[in-house]
Amino acid sequence: MVNQRMIAEAAGVSRAAVSFVLSDPATKRVSETSRARILAACQRLGYSGDARGRRRRIAIGIDPHYGALEPYFSRFMAGASPVAEAAGYALVFKELPADASADSLIVNLNCDGIICFCAIEARLADDLGRHLPLVVTNQPDTDFTCDTVDFDEQRGVTMLVRHLVTLGHRRLAFVGTSELPSVPARDRPASHSGRFARRLGAYLGATYAQGLRVDDALIVTSAKEAELGLREGHFFEDALDRLLALPDPPTAIVAYNDIMACSLLAHLRSRGLQVPGELSVVGFDDTARLPDMRLTGVDPGLDQVGGQAVTCLLARLAGRIERSPLHLLTTPRLIPGDSSGAPPPNPQSTVHSLRRSSHARPSRPARPVPAGLGAARGRRKPRRKSGL
Repeated sequence: MVNQRMIAEAAGVSRAAVSFVLSDPATKRVSETSRARILAACQRLGYSGDARGRRRRIAIGIDPHYGALEPYFSRFMAGASPVAEAAGYALVFKELPADASADSLIVNLNCDGIICFCAIEARLADDLGRHLPLVVTNQPDTDFTCDTVDFDEQRGVTMLVRHLVTLGHRRLAFVGTSELPSVPARDRPASHSGRFARRLGAYLGATYAQGLRVDDALIVTSAKEAELGLREGHFFEDALDRLLALPDPPTAIVAYNDIMACSLLAHLRSRGLQVPGELSVVGFDDTARLPDMRLTGVDPGLDQVGGQAVTCLLARLAGRIERSPLHLLTTPRLIPGDSSGAPPPNPQSTVHSLRRSSHARPSRPARPVPAGLGAARGRRKPRRKSGL
């Protein structure tokens, strides 16, 4: 039987693009060129849309502005699609507006169960869960009466800090912004700011656990922009200036995610600084690729989150789970790369080099970096770290 993977391979597009077109042929989320290739592949492979329409359906709830999180969504779907297809379920995508009511969503979803990839209020999740099996993902809060699946953020950040400490680093900075580019402030998912706070908290906890002094001067975030006098649109450039001007600057930087790590690397290179010779930089989420360097970071297991979410929902549909709710965590994986190494053998001479470089503005614009982006509110509840 023809499935989404076969169509995606034949058309040379992602599974997500195929799912969008099959769910809504008039969707604006896929370019006309990709849509034509998908429809042509369906015709070549003998795909029957009517036959698929009679299949059982799982709705993937997405945010209207999910495009800013595209790297995460593709990885999530890479894990979710095979599990759903093997069980005979079609995945369909539905936008879940923040102001929607459960009753209106139930009428429009036309599905057997729901997996929320987007941010959702606990109240709306509770209402939806009374009508259909529901699994919430990509949201760090656990104040839900439904099942949730997320990655173990604390463990992932701890891996990065331990990695740097093992290399010999003792001054570790944290740099990041809680802002989502290209998304108006009123529309930013609440889960993103919550995840940012949680990742920063994990850095602080891991640093303290390693016996290192927690220095507030080594933490540069968007919340400090006004306090530190950082210029709008120059966050990473000015963040480096602040850190490199410290009497005892860091020898390594933990960036909030891979995209931000790439921005830092671009500015460091434009100043002629060696990475990791003079400064190590690590990221988080394994979604960015550089042509000449493998970034050290953490793979949070987004494909595992997708697979576990579908598995959990299928178990609910089959009545194999009686207890509720389940809060599952996937296990992250450290990815050692080329952007981290031992601290400089003579830190004092490097300090002077860094200071000189920090005062010289780049003579050419920083290299472009990949687009995209990849948080703790309330009291955390215990999570299960085992599978189903």
